[in-house]
Formats: sequence, C-alpha cells, structure tokens
Amino acid sequence: MSTDSEAASAPPTHPGRPGGLPPGWRKSPPTTGSGLGGGVGEVTLRGEVEVFIEGRLGDPGLDVRQIAAAHYVSPRTLYRLFDGPGESVAGYIRGRRLDRCRREILARPDLPLVAICERWGMGDPKHFARKYRARFGQSPQETRLQAGAAPAADAAAGGGLRMAADGGRGGVARLGPAGLAGQGGQGGRPGEDDPLGRWLGAVRGGQGGCLVVRGGPGTGRSAVLGRLVSAARGFGVVRAAAVRGETGLPFAVLQQVCAPLLGHLGGLPGPQRDAAGVAFGLRPGPAPEPFLLGLAVLSLVSAAAAERPLLCVVDDAHWLDPASAQILAFAARRLPAAPAGLVLGTRDHADRFSGLPELGLRPLRPADAAEG
Repeated sequence: MSTDSEAASAPPTHPGRPGGLPPGWRKSPPTTGSGLGGGVGEVTLRGEVEVFIEGRLGDPGLDVRQIAAAHYVSPRTLYRLFDGPGESVAGYIRGRRLDRCRREILARPDLPLVAICERWGMGDPKHFARKYRARFGQSPQETRLQAGAAPAADAAAGGGLRMAADGGRGGVARLGPAGLAGQGGQGGRPGEDDPLGRWLGAVRGGQGGCLVVRGGPGTGRSAVLGRLVSAARGFGVVRAAAVRGETGLPFAVLQQVCAPLLGHLGGLPGPQRDAAGVAFGLRPGPAPEPFLLGLAVLSLVSAAAAERPLLCVVDDAHWLDPASAQILAFAARRLPAAPAGLVLGTRDHADRFSGLPELGLRPLRPADAAEG
C-alpha cells in the first residue's frame, strides 16, 4: 500500500511524452548502473548539475526548478543530491557565488564591490556582505585590503599595467613591457606590485585559484611563465606543455600534470583512485567518468598542497587534447581553499576557459624583447 506522501512524490502522467512522464522528470538515470538511489548514476547526475550551475552563477534567477527541469528530474531528486550535512541546493549555489566573488575581489582591486556582487548573481549588497563574512570570517572590504590597491600609476606610465573589464568573462589584466620587465620586482620577476605577484601571493596565502595567461607570438608569454616559476620560492612546481602532435591522445597533458602527484594516489577514495588509474594507464578498465577523474585531480592537488604550496603551469594550452582540457577546466573552477595555483598559458581565447581570471599580454617592443 502506498502512502499519501509517496503518491505526492510520484511523477504525474503526461500522455504526450515517452513513458507518460512530464517535462522535468527523467525516465532513467543519466548512466546505467545503480540508479539515482546511489552509486555512479547519482554521482554522474550530481556532476552534471554542478557543471550546469557553474555556467550560470551570474544568473540571479537560477533556482531549483530551473535546474531540475534542465536535467529532467524532479525537484525532490535534486534536493536529495544535495542532502549532506549542512548542504542544500541553494547553499551550494550561494557558496560557489561567494567563492567566485572572493577570487575576483583578490584579482580585481580596481572593480567596485557592488559590481562584483551583481556579476555573480548576489544582487543585494547587504545580504552579500553578511553571507560573505559568515563564509570567510571577514568582510569584502577586508579582503580588498588584503589584495592591495591596483597600481594606477602604471596605466599612465605607457606600456605598463592596465586593468579593464572584459565584457562578461573572468577578470582580465593587460600587461605590457613595463610590467613584464623591471616593474614586476627585481630581475623582472613578478612582484607584489603587479597582477602576477598579487595572484601568486594570494595562492601562497591559501587562496587557491587559476589564471589564464593569454598572449600570441611576440608577447613573451613563455618568458612570463618562466619568471612566475622563478618567483614561486618555496612552492612545489609542476610544469607541462601541450604539443600539436598529441591533441588526439586523451589525457596526454593531464598525465604530465598529475605524474609528480601520484604518490598521493593511494589516499584517494576508491572511485577516484580507479578513475585516475585507468586514465593514466596504471590499471585496465573502461574510460573513466569525467566527474570522478576531475575529483581525483582535485584530491591529488589538495594532498600535495597540504605539504607545501603548489604551482602547476601548463603552457601552449591551445593545443590541449580535449580530454585534458575538460578535466583541467573542471579543476580550475573548483580549486580548494588551499595554497594551490594553476596557470594556463594560451595564445587565444577559448570557451573552455571562459569565466576564469585572465592576464592578457601585449606585444613586446623590440627593445623589450632584447632585454627578455
């Protein structure tokens, strides 16, 4: 005998759709397996939902019904996915928005707090300030003081630093020759008075994050990345580079990034350990679930960063194999509150990295190229 509550939770019939289900309900889980009651099916659905939320954090109207309908599940199923201790759908969305706001406050000292608040769907500044303090133990203004002021003099110096809004993507800094050599610290290294130095300082202080360094031929991108590595004293540094001839090899670059971290593989949860083992050729098995592999990469990074600050630098990211690009972008948007940073050097804009903080490089003048 079914109870009234069970009848209320059952999907109403809808003769015009397969199986009689109305919009907003799945007939089956997104993958075969143990189903939505737990296991791989539920983990995969949770991953789908997180990716959907991540791409719509700036939409103040994002809510449970919109998310549920987009994934053909009931709101009740969605609530069940986020029923951990102290967790809820709304709380998860708010937490991701606050994390994005904090990263942008640290990376964009030129941008008004109210603009950052609105950019990430936190429309009420007072509500934003209360929730921000509850999550981070300090006000947005205190975080801004921690980040320091933008060097306004650089913009007027000619060829120096110019901060600019980017029309909807992550924060963009434009770095010219003066910011590349001389003004960025001794010996042309990134210092506290340039965006790379501030970003590296935030990572060292436990604010994990990603930075996309964009610059075509003649911008000195590789030299900038080299100087960033030189400035990362006390960090564990992992360097990798994509090559055009390996774009068809799944996980080719991801393996370069994770190989130095595999000493921590044994401490990962079983599903993550198995996913990483298959991806990196350590064990046989079917292609790993991207969500589980992404979590495995985050776990490896967190474990390594717990020992000492970690900097991962991937150059020529425009040649990334699609599988590596997908997982690195997933990890970049979820780097933990730990001293871990990921830098992606690329020559062009890429949708796969949209929404991430970005440093744009101007072409070098001949004299600057000779000094580099």
